[in-house]
Amino acid sequence: GAKTEGKSELIPSIKFRHSCLLRNQRCIAAYLYDRLLRIRALRWEYGSVLPTAIRFHMCAEEMEWFNQYKKSLATYMRSIGGEEGLDITQDMKPPKSLYIQVSAVLFYTFCFYIFHFNLKCFVI
Repeated sequence: GAKTEGKSELIPSIKFRHSCLLRNQRCIAAYLYDRLLRIRALRWEYGSVLPTAIRFHMCAEEMEWFNQYKKSLATYMRSIGGEEGLDITQDMKPPKSLYIQVSAVLFYTFCFYIFHFNLKCFVI
């Protein structure tokens, strides 16, 4: 009867509202993910201590995420590269020259392959 017709008239409105809520949820998730990517990039740009001006614009949860990421990165860097670890946040730009200079305490013949252009062997 009349009650069923009244309820069926609401179905399009309910579906529309539900679609809007799902869209808003996707937008918020994308925004938060973008913020996390930017916070992660800040660690690589500024190091383990952020400037006050940047920290001022971060909420407590973002600072907590940054600190956890910082600790995870430090643990990883200690786990690679031998006893002292390897700081992978240094020297982020490649060298300008294709050639490297090698020096040794003892005299050895060094052969090294620089990219795929030339093979050079020489005694130092």
